[in-house]
Amino acid sequence: MTQSEFNHILGSVSDLTPEQMRQLRRELDSKLALSAVHGEPPLTEEELADQEAQRRLLAAGIISEIKPSRRVSTGTERFTPIPIQGEPLSETIIRERRCFGRLLEVRFQVPLLILISADADLNTAASAEGLPVEDPNTHP
Repeated sequence: MTQSEFNHILGSVSDLTPEQMRQLRRELDSKLALSAVHGEPPLTEEELADQEAQRRLLAAGIISEIKPSRRVSTGTERFTPIPIQGEPLSETIIRERRCFGRLLEVRFQVPLLILISADADLNTAASAEGLPVEDPNTHP
C-alpha cells in the first residue's frame, strides 16, 4: 500500500460513525493479536500512544509518515556477532589503549591521569598511591 493510499484511509476514518470506528478497532486489534501469535510482540500502551500521536500529526499534515516502533525491527538493525580468533575484541581494545597511553606519557612526559583536588587529605592519600596530584590552591 502506498503512503498516499494509507493517508486516504486515515482521512476516511473521521467520516465513520462511532459504531463503525468500534468495529474497525476490533478488526485492527484482532489483526494485531494475530501478528503477536506469529512472533511479533504486541505493542505496549506507550507504543500505542506514540502511534496514535503520530497518526494525529500525520492527519494534521505536520509529519509525512508514521515511524515504526523502535523495538520493531526494520530488517536493517539485525545484529549477528562475527566470530574472531584469539582474545576477545574488547580486551584487544583495552590493551591497545593502555599501550597508546603509555606511549603518550613517555613522548610528552605528561601522565594521562592527574587528580586535581583542593582537599589536602585526598591529595595526600592519592599521592601515597602514586597518583599525580595538582592542587589548584597552589597556583596563582
